Amino acid sequence: MININISLVIQLVNFAIIYFLLKHFLFQPLLQVMDERRHRLNSLDSGFAAERQELLQLEENYRRKLGDYLSQATEVRTQARRECEAAMLKAVDEAQAKAMGELAGHRDAVGKEIQSVAAKLEGELGGLKQLLVARFTA
Repeated sequence: MININISLVIQLVNFAIIYFLLKHFLFQPLLQVMDERRHRLNSLDSGFAAERQELLQLEENYRRKLGDYLSQATEVRTQARRECEAAMLKAVDEAQAKAMGELAGHRDAVGKEIQSVAAKLEGELGGLKQLLVARFTA
């Protein structure tokens, strides 16, 4: 059987007093600090989640704008290349037309020169014919 004496009662009373003192001055403030910390961490987590979502939206906007700029740059480059090719073809056509004009002018000049040389040679040939006829008949 259990002997209940005064020392057991005093120990129980001491235990109860220490328990209530520790509960009131240590455990409750400690639990309160832990709850405040938990709430603060939860609010930070929700703030981080919002910031993360905003960051993801900004990144998506950046990627979309970058894609738009790249497509615009490609269009500008393609347009510039087309304009350059058109200018080059125009310059080639103009040079070719000028060359053809000069060639026609030179052909006319050469044709006239040929005619004048032919006329001159015919005149000289007539004179040579007369000279040969005169030598053979003489």
